[in-house]
Amino acid sequence: MKSPKKLPRAPMADVKKAHDAFFADLPRHIRSDPAALAREYARALIEGNGRVPLAESKIRYDDRGKYHVGLNVKQQDFEDVTKRATLVSDVLMLSHEPSVKFIELDRYRQWLTGWQLRANEVHPHGDDYDVVVEASFPDMDQLGRWILESEPLMRAGNLWYLPTYRVTVTPEAARHVIDPTPNPVDLLVRDRRAVDASGTAPVKSKVIRPILEMEIPYIDGVSLREFGKITADEFNSYELFRDSLRQKLLEMDFAMNDTDSQRKLAALEQEIRAGVGEVRAKISNSKRTRWWAGTGAVACVATVILFAVQDLDPSFIAQAGLSTVGVGSAFKALSEEGRRKHHDGKWYYVWALMDGGRTF
Repeated sequence: MKSPKKLPRAPMADVKKAHDAFFADLPRHIRSDPAALAREYARALIEGNGRVPLAESKIRYDDRGKYHVGLNVKQQDFEDVTKRATLVSDVLMLSHEPSVKFIELDRYRQWLTGWQLRANEVHPHGDDYDVVVEASFPDMDQLGRWILESEPLMRAGNLWYLPTYRVTVTPEAARHVIDPTPNPVDLLVRDRRAVDASGTAPVKSKVIRPILEMEIPYIDGVSLREFGKITADEFNSYELFRDSLRQKLLEMDFAMNDTDSQRKLAALEQEIRAGVGEVRAKISNSKRTRWWAGTGAVACVATVILFAVQDLDPSFIAQAGLSTVGVGSAFKALSEEGRRKHHDGKWYYVWALMDGGRTF
């Protein structure tokens, strides 16, 4: 069996590059088999000596990547937590507790020294070893389906998954287990409640805890794949919304379960609904404008508007060097400018999610 494909370092740009390469090279028969897909993904992340470059990079850059968040989540909650945590994180890493059973990913021979094995007393000058790479999956089919649905987010650099690994090396007289790269989990998530792991940056708790408990109906009606596609396609609006949401959550600075905390969250939920309502009204108006701009009626309508506003007769248009066609073109240009403004606003992203992916 060939050695696993290596995924390069995080953070976001490298997560994107890694997953672009992984999904681009994925054979069709693997895509159609969720369990095989989960196995291939796990093989791609780990090197033969037990190192997981993406995990090492997260640990190394955690002081600078304060919104590169690692969550330990029950597998059945992956979809809900993915959507919620993506709203406030730059890069999201999901992991889970290991199950009892480990699945073999790869087996090969490799020259290793005692220092590589982290056991200096064993062949310190090097020897050939049988290397067995294993991973623990609670449910490979379920995990594979989640990975496939998460493809748009993963290829955008927003999301990755870290399995629980075990690497065993076997020389002639002994069997040694290599400890893979430590799992850089920041928070344990159970039933929408987040508990700090050791050394977690406070800023991560302040944005993750409330987003897990908020009522967010606009993410429930869209599939995970469509959620990821909208996030990638409307990235400018997504970034504006994400940054605004994070800032508001940080300003709250509350402890959850407090009555005042729930009131503040309710106020934030209402602000989001109001913002989306404003976008919906503007888009509805803009769609009417674009329809009129695309028909022969636009010249007449625009002319009538000029008459009504300016109280002018038709000779004004000719005197001003305008024509009905010119007025129509200007009207159409204004409608397209309005469309761009909607896309650039922070509420447009949420509107797109609520509208089930029917973007404007």
